Amino acid sequence: MKKFALLVVSLFAAGSALYARKPAPVIPDFIHAAYSVESLLSEAELTNPGYDAFQFIYLMATPEWAGLDFDRPQDAVDAYATQFDYLKQGGKMALAPSMIEKAHAAGARILLCFGGQQEFRPFLEKPERLTKFEAYMVRLVERNDYDGIDMDWEITIDKELHADMMGRLRGRLDSLSAKTGKYYYLTTALSIDHVYDEALAGRLSRAVDWINIMSYDMCDGVWGRTPSHNTSLAVLRSKLAHWQIFDRRQLCLGLANYGFYYKGLLPGETADGPLSEYGSYITYKEFLPRLEHGGWTEEYDPEAEVSYYFAPDRGEFVTIENPVSMHRKIE
Repeated sequence: MKKFALLVVSLFAAGSALYARKPAPVIPDFIHAAYSVESLLSEAELTNPGYDAFQFIYLMATPEWAGLDFDRPQDAVDAYATQFDYLKQGGKMALAPSMIEKAHAAGARILLCFGGQQEFRPFLEKPERLTKFEAYMVRLVERNDYDGIDMDWEITIDKELHADMMGRLRGRLDSLSAKTGKYYYLTTALSIDHVYDEALAGRLSRAVDWINIMSYDMCDGVWGRTPSHNTSLAVLRSKLAHWQIFDRRQLCLGLANYGFYYKGLLPGETADGPLSEYGSYITYKEFLPRLEHGGWTEEYDPEAEVSYYFAPDRGEFVTIENPVSMHRKIE
């Protein structure tokens, strides 16, 4: 789950299109991309965003679709997307067009990220509903100058329904390409814990440009009972083994710029209640003052190949990436 923006890196072979459709632009060997959450946008960020650091940005700024009726006629569903206007939305949503414009000016591609609002299953189990939902998504991309779609179904995914949806979306985006002359990317974020057989992996590979593997939240976070490393490299290596069924040029490694803060527990100590009572998410930016001015110390774990950070009295600790562990994962 992407409560905060995530750094994503990948190694690709240039031009690795594996399927018959409008050829994708040459993909660089190294990709630097990020998830950006609409609720974190601000006028200050848009004044000096630094988007030139990224080739791709996945913007989590989808309209609220949980309450829409996709059993209505197709033209009524199309109207949902046609009538949607970011500038008329409240809060930070009205800043999305400015972000899209600035990202494009900096040379970045920006994909509309669908996910996090509700289960996709009700839209996928009925073919006629799925058809309308697909058209709705692609219409939003076209009207708002996005460069494609990222599907962020994540943890509770039905892999068969997901692969079917991705194949159909690929076809719709190709049809839009024929209309506009522009290539549209299709990606998806998946938990590192998922396992695919060869046939299903082939179906998904033919549809997507690449897969963003969620190689974080590999601990109990704030939902379990026992705190441990959020991003253990040893656990990551072990879980990546079952992704070897995919062409590695289509696998994009997700790295977290956040971790977890705990108070009143030590690593590996089981809590007498949910971890949400003992800890919370913490971003790297929020954590730095503790390290620089609070007397916190780093303790490297050679087995996990990442570090814990402890308060002076060891009554608090944080599990989080640092520049060294980020670099080690990229390597």
